[in-house]
Amino acid sequence: MADLTLLDLAARTNSDPVIGLVESAVSYAPELQFLPALPKKGTTYRVTRRTALPTAQFTANGAGVPTSKSTYVQEVKSLYWLETQLEIPESIVQGSDDELGDIMAQEADGAVKNSLFHLAQQIYYGGLTSGQAPSGYTVDNYGFPGIVDLINGSATNQISAGGASGSSTSAYLVALGNDAASLAVGKDGAMTLDGWTKQQIITSGSGNSAKKTTAYTNAFKGWFGFTVANIYNVYRISNIDATHPLTDKLANQLLSQIPTQFRNGLRWFINEVGSYSLQSARSSVGFQPAGSTGNPGYAPAPSELAGYPVTVTSTILNTEQ
Repeated sequence: MADLTLLDLAARTNSDPVIGLVESAVSYAPELQFLPALPKKGTTYRVTRRTALPTAQFTANGAGVPTSKSTYVQEVKSLYWLETQLEIPESIVQGSDDELGDIMAQEADGAVKNSLFHLAQQIYYGGLTSGQAPSGYTVDNYGFPGIVDLINGSATNQISAGGASGSSTSAYLVALGNDAASLAVGKDGAMTLDGWTKQQIITSGSGNSAKKTTAYTNAFKGWFGFTVANIYNVYRISNIDATHPLTDKLANQLLSQIPTQFRNGLRWFINEVGSYSLQSARSSVGFQPAGSTGNPGYAPAPSELAGYPVTVTSTILNTEQ
């Protein structure tokens, strides 16, 4: 069966409005267009990993070999509740020239966009402590562990471009697939946006001194998790900045650390700064033929790196530690 994405799950489990909102939102978090998303029955699920293959050996004719088998470990993974609450005070509706339906549609669109953007950032940064988190990024400790958590500085899975901590970015190389890196979505893949209801809300204060008003309310919510089959599914080139660019050499250095059998489905995720630094590095060495002026042509925006496709996304920050 082909790998499903969040949009595929929305099409299978939700109404037409949610499908359209998810379709629009994944343009804000383009990695979600490629990362497989697996529906799970409840809010936990079991992962089975093979840790060793059966033993093979040569033997004398007719002598036979010992029997052997794969070894496995099983883990129970939790899914994590993601929620965006919406409130539209009635006074805002009354004072607007827009129709109520248009205001509701705009708020719903914003809720799904921001939810999926946050979901995508959690894939990279997970539950980092405040000392490790990118500047300006709010750590969500109630979410699932991310790629940086999983790599945990391992020299096998991470190399550095040499830039300054706190003002640099990373390129992430991820093996995508149901048997590699994937999202899990609980309650059979449900991502729900409830119907709008009109109710009284508290705007400030509490108890008898609380200030209240009437508002239209709604929420976008779902259960999400992130799974990698093994540590060979996630890699990182860190500390990329203007003077320490992402290069083809660095990418191939990282690739040399990945066993061939784990290279299926690899895709790079970089942000705009990482993409430009790679483009500039390629141009500076005359990567393109000379133009009519005799000067080296400027390299096109990168679409592949070390033989694997590149996706540019704003969910990766320039203030990584």
